[in-house]
Amino acid sequence: MQDDNSLIERIQNGETELFSVLYEKYCHKILQFLFYKCSDMSHAEDLTGEVFLKAFDAIGWFHPKREKAFSSWLYTIATNTFLDSVKKKKESSLDDKEFMIADDSAPDMTHKAQINQQAQEVLAYLEHLGEDKKELFVMRIWQDMSREEIESATGKSNAALRKEYSRLIQKLVEKFGYMAVLCVLFHPWIR
Repeated sequence: MQDDNSLIERIQNGETELFSVLYEKYCHKILQFLFYKCSDMSHAEDLTGEVFLKAFDAIGWFHPKREKAFSSWLYTIATNTFLDSVKKKKESSLDDKEFMIADDSAPDMTHKAQINQQAQEVLAYLEHLGEDKKELFVMRIWQDMSREEIESATGKSNAALRKEYSRLIQKLVEKFGYMAVLCVLFHPWIR
């Protein structure tokens, strides 16, 4: 399989149909990222479509030597698209956030409901701490982005991100306890 930069070079040279390979590779990740930002799956789907249209339109301007990685560039477009939508709608509350249950492997509905409630509380608390903290949490934990990708997407140094992430997890543990935080962080059906 070709790496992103090789595909992009071919797309820039006229093989535009290859953009579908990049779309397939990143669509689900961008959709999840936007869902956690906007709390509305339908809106996240619309924004995901906008992100890929913008990326396709601007692919000629992407230069691997200037940008660190295509994925970071794509997450930057996603973040900016979300922020544009917030400006238009003037809302970004997590009050009515509902989590999607990815599979039925949870032992029972009571347990699922408890995990969902804990996840809602954690995200509400992250909202209280600020958008940058929530974004770091979502990118690192639920999007499974590498530190390098997050560094590129946020413009913060790796050392600063490690420190910020460590403090964030410490605050979550202080607020909710180890078991609740571990439950929210690592249960596969919260995605």
